[in-house]
Amino acid sequence: MEITKFKKDLVKLTNNNVIEILKRQELNLDENDLEILKKSKISGASLLSFQNEDFYKDGLATGPTLAIMNFIHKLKKEKTEVTVEFL
Repeated sequence: MEITKFKKDLVKLTNNNVIEILKRQELNLDENDLEILKKSKISGASLLSFQNEDFYKDGLATGPTLAIMNFIHKLKKEKTEVTVEFL
């Protein structure tokens, strides 16, 4: 089992890791939303630079986009760390 602090090890996270983190944040993302995120190939290093328009361009609806953007804002502004376990 690997435990990582999301902000500390951000650049190391793969697209699959990012999707798992977003799933665990209870952002009400459905399978279609997760598939769009997977196709977008968002890594940990790129997540914090994403803007609303980037998600819209990739086909994500407004609700999921705002939920993810609020999570990103929380990470940036509140210096929140999210602990994630990978089996």
